[in-house]
Amino acid sequence: PIAQCSEFDKCATSLDGRKTLRKILPNGLPDNFASPGCFSTNLSNSIHVKLTSAQRTALHRYTFPAGITHPRIAVDITDDGQRSSTNPVMTLDPDTAEVKGCASFASSFGPGEFEFCFDDEIVLIVSGLVRSYSTVTCVNFKGEGKAL
Repeated sequence: PIAQCSEFDKCATSLDGRKTLRKILPNGLPDNFASPGCFSTNLSNSIHVKLTSAQRTALHRYTFPAGITHPRIAVDITDDGQRSSTNPVMTLDPDTAEVKGCASFASSFGPGEFEFCFDDEIVLIVSGLVRSYSTVTCVNFKGEGKAL
């Protein structure tokens, strides 16, 4: 999450530029909360992050501070931790708010190349207004001739 950026092409979106530290409490520990199935933290830019997941879904909730007029969320399909993605593609239809994207990733557990895409719905609540962004993409697994 990017707290304030009025023009996206001027936002810090590089791997290093978008890193945000967690808020540190007076005792030197991060301002985290965790329980089974839930993790939350406060970031140094005052954004509150809450995460939970199940077998086939994950929910992210970002609460931006009051007064933020240009909140942004960057979805990075190019960084899988080992920086192995190739051919990343992501589009947003301004008329339908449909997000599409995919990329190919090198395998971390055996030979082959994997293409990952998602089919999801993103719901944003900004200043009390609910905005729903649907995403539709594909999943293909390559390497041994298998496809899903």
